[in-house]
Amino acid sequence: PEWFARFRLMAVNAVGRNRDPWIPDNARRRIQTESFTHLLLYVVLAVLSIGFNNDVLLWVWIIPSLIGNPFLRLYLLAEHGGCDEGPDMLRNSRTTSTNAIVRLIAWNMPYHVEHHCFPAVPFYRLPELHQVLKSRIAYTSPGYIAFNRQFVKGLTGS
Repeated sequence: PEWFARFRLMAVNAVGRNRDPWIPDNARRRIQTESFTHLLLYVVLAVLSIGFNNDVLLWVWIIPSLIGNPFLRLYLLAEHGGCDEGPDMLRNSRTTSTNAIVRLIAWNMPYHVEHHCFPAVPFYRLPELHQVLKSRIAYTSPGYIAFNRQFVKGLTGS
C-alpha cells in the first residue's frame, strides 16, 4: 500500500494536480518537473530492463526494497506515529534515542524533531540542537524497539 500511495502521489505531482496546502505555490512547478522526471526515469529503466531481458533492477532494487521495507516502516513509524497532527514541529514528530551506529547510518535523523524544526541545520549539528530543544520536545522514545512495542500495545490495548 505504501508503494501504491507513493506512486499515486508522484503521478498526481507529475501532472500538476497536487493541491496539498503545505506546498508553497512557488514550489509546485519544481515538484511537478521532479516527479515527471522520476516517473520517466522509472519507465525508461523498466523498458530497458524488459527490452534487454535483464533482471538487474529486480535484484538490486525491487527485491532489496521488498525485503527492507518492513524494517524501514518500523523505523519511520517512530518519526511521526502517535504524534499530534498539525503545524507545531515540536509536537508533530518524535526524537528517538538510539546508538551511534544507527545515528551514523541515518545521518542523525533520530533527532527528527530537531530536523523538522530547523531543516537547514546540517545533520552533524543536530545533536547540539537537541541539547537546546530537548526540554520543549513533546514526544521522545528511548529507542526504536521500545517505541514499536509501545505502539503495538496501544493498538492491541494490552
